Amino acid sequence: MLEHGAFVALALLLIWVALLVPLARGTLKAVPFGAASMFLALMIPFFWLGPEITELTILKVGSFKTNAEQATKYFEEIKTIRTKIETEAQAVNTALTALKADIAEARTETRKIKQRLADRQLTDQQVSEIFDKLTVFKGQEFSIVTYWEMREPLAFANRINVTLDLAGWKYIKLERATFVMGGIEGVQVWRHPNAEERVQKAADALVAALNDTGVTTVLKLQNTDNNPIDNKLTLDVGTKPDFP
Repeated sequence: MLEHGAFVALALLLIWVALLVPLARGTLKAVPFGAASMFLALMIPFFWLGPEITELTILKVGSFKTNAEQATKYFEEIKTIRTKIETEAQAVNTALTALKADIAEARTETRKIKQRLADRQLTDQQVSEIFDKLTVFKGQEFSIVTYWEMREPLAFANRINVTLDLAGWKYIKLERATFVMGGIEGVQVWRHPNAEERVQKAADALVAALNDTGVTTVLKLQNTDNNPIDNKLTLDVGTKPDFP
């Protein structure tokens, strides 16, 4: 295996060979080429022999004490510097990866907060999907109760009302002012336990359709002691659930 000094000698030899091209083309004069050749002729053996030469003296020029051993030292220093640079680059890449992960996590948390604070919506696509599932129960009677004084539940209740109206369901206005009990989240669909089978299926389809669009909805059964059999459904629209 060649020593570092031998590599330097080969590099100098390649330089001399490269000088033959401009010499042949006439772009390099013979005098400069001769001077360069003499210099290379001295330096090539100097580096090739390595530690066997400790000093080279050229008349009227001076002495060269930098031999192959010194060149090896330089190569080792370069390797040390390169290793240090690679180590520092790896540390920087690790820090950048951690920073990118932190930014991605922060963006995810920000998105969750925005979703938590945003009003509930039913897009036109979702309304169309609900319509397809509920239109088979056309004529089903329903009423809606919500927090009338709160903007978000009221607006969402109106959106549900519009959706059911498009599906052909029949809105029944309450005879007296009715309010949702405090602390209710999401949507509750109330039906009588002994309602007709078609009404029971309509209630189940409504709960499933709303849940499929991401609206938290549960089915509730009325108390038979206080409520006569009624085939009307009642929707209690509470506040938006505060998901963790």
